[in-house]
Formats: sequence, C-alpha cells, structure tokens
Amino acid sequence: MLIRLIDCLITVGEILEAEYKKRGAKRTAVVGNWKSISEFKMSENKVKSHKRDFGIPHKKVVISFYGYLHRDRKVLPLIEAVKRCNYVFLLLAGRGVLEDIIKERVKDLDNVLYIGPYTAERIPTLANISDVIYYGLDDSNPNAKYSAPNKLFEALAAGKGVITGNHGEIAKIVREENCGLVVDDITPSNLIRAFDLIRQNGVLKKYQTNALAAAQKKYNWANAERTLLSIYENLIQ
Repeated sequence: MLIRLIDCLITVGEILEAEYKKRGAKRTAVVGNWKSISEFKMSENKVKSHKRDFGIPHKKVVISFYGYLHRDRKVLPLIEAVKRCNYVFLLLAGRGVLEDIIKERVKDLDNVLYIGPYTAERIPTLANISDVIYYGLDDSNPNAKYSAPNKLFEALAAGKGVITGNHGEIAKIVREENCGLVVDDITPSNLIRAFDLIRQNGVLKKYQTNALAAAQKKYNWANAERTLLSIYENLIQ
C-alpha cells in the first residue's frame, strides 16, 4: 500500500527495482553499491609490495573472499576446491560462525591464507592483491535472487575478475559485462573447472579489462551521485 504512495523509490539493483514496480511503485531509481574508482587505484609496485607482505607466492592465481563467514556464503566448497589446485592461492578475511572451522580446514594448506577480521580501509588493498574476487550465496537464501553485493562493485572498481553463483544482480552483471564466471552449482568440482578456465591464455586478462571498463562506463559512484542529486532536485521542484 505504501509503495503506491511514495514520490520516489530508490533501490540497489534492476532486479529489485522490477519487483517494486510490480508492487506498484510509480517512480523508481537504481543507486547501487557502486564504488569510487579512484579509491581502488593502486600502482603495480604497491600491489607487489602488499603481496610480499602477505606472503603470496609469485605467479599464483590469487582468489579472495572477504566478508561474513557464514555457511550460505559457500566458503567451504571454495576451500576444498583450492586445496586441489596448487596454481591457486586463496586469501580469506572476515569473521563469523565458520571462523573456527575455517582455521582448522586451512591450517595445513600452503596455498590458503586466512588473515582474520579486516577494516573497511583495507578493502581496496584486498581487492588489488587479488586476481579474482569470489562471492557465493546459497540459493535457498531469499535474498539470493536480488543479490547485488559490495564485492561485485569492488571487483569492478579494482579491475578484477569475478567468480559467483547463478543468482541475483551479480550473476546478471557478470554475464552482461563478461567480467567473470557464473557457476550454476557451487561445488568443489565446478569451482575447479572455473579455475581451469580462468587460467587459460588471455581469459583472466579479458575479464579484468572488462570489469574495469564496466566500472568506468556505468558502475561507479560518480554516476550514482548524479542519479541521487537528480532525484532530490526533481522532488523539490
């Protein structure tokens, strides 16, 4: 009832926007969790220095997951897949109910590093030392069909490839922008196939180039800011 009465509804993605329109929203706008590209810009020398600080071996494909460590984020299948791929290095950061389980699972693995909790200020560093940013979500989570996580837009701003599940805004954008891989069912074997594809000649570079182009073209905070200001100006006229 209330949706039909408001002057403008602002939401984070096109899939959710379409849902609100079906419920009667007359005027809508998308202002995503888009990032400032300048905040994610980092020199190659600085990236190499941070990798040395973390002890990340040279020439490994660096995949990162940083966020809430909950079972519905599909972190455990990711660890199992990386365990079988010596050409991949996994960087994990965050806290949550899986923290102790993850520590136990990775303690004997030389290609996985769990660094524990992190601050928001460290996100650009974590993104830049990655080649690929991973985001999984259990399809039984009601939010999955709308999911437009910060991780996607951090990856785009930093020019990094994305591996994700087949859900929500994130899968839609990854497909449209050809900036990574959408895995229909997140299992260790399916993730290994994704890793193998990414390391083929030129594939990762293509995804990274497309990711940054998508951020420059559309998914950046400057565009979101203009949208917000336009909404506010039109509402008061």
